Amino acid sequence: MIARWEGQDLILEIYCQPNAKQNTFLGLHGDHIKIKIAAPALDNQANIQAQNWLAKEFNITKKDVTLLHGKQSRYKVFRIHQPQQIPEWINPFV
Repeated sequence: MIARWEGQDLILEIYCQPNAKQNTFLGLHGDHIKIKIAAPALDNQANIQAQNWLAKEFNITKKDVTLLHGKQSRYKVFRIHQPQQIPEWINPFV
């Protein structure tokens, strides 16, 4: 699936690699979008930073990015509520 629209919301399947030097999109990891997140996978820090990074990428507020599945996994599903912009890296998947 990788990415799909549900009404005006975008659902993303993401593979999150914590402890990176910077937050960035890497490509694909199987059937998931792979991103690197600078925060460690400790005390929910990587999830929060992934949420913040996705909000910035889609030009929405942090509260408009919801982690649906995968709180304690590298495989995550995020809901992007009414994205205001679509980043270049997502175009091949939607």
